[in-house]
Amino acid sequence: MRFLANENIPLKVINELKDNGYDILRVDELKRGMSDVEVLELATKEERVLITFDKDFGEIAVKTKRAINGIILLRMRPESADFIKHRLLSLLKETQQFQNKLIILAEDRFRERTLK
Repeated sequence: MRFLANENIPLKVINELKDNGYDILRVDELKRGMSDVEVLELATKEERVLITFDKDFGEIAVKTKRAINGIILLRMRPESADFIKHRLLSLLKETQQFQNKLIILAEDRFRERTLK
């Protein structure tokens, strides 16, 4: 599984996910200031699941008719990088299928929506 973290994901979270064996890049490692559409295109081209706090991606994903590798939308207060990492790792252990899905990860649960 490959991931692309939006610029709003703390570096500490990304580094800890890498330390846990996940293939994850942050958008600004590749190019700063990309538009939302460019970010989704990059995630699709590189076959990566996007992780973001930006709910605009959820709206774009629901409205677009193209294939999306998947989006994990974090809908929680970013209390700490450790809390975010813990929630993401819990989700990744529980869910293996992200293709064409919008997964909304909250503080205490997650829900998913199939796109297309």
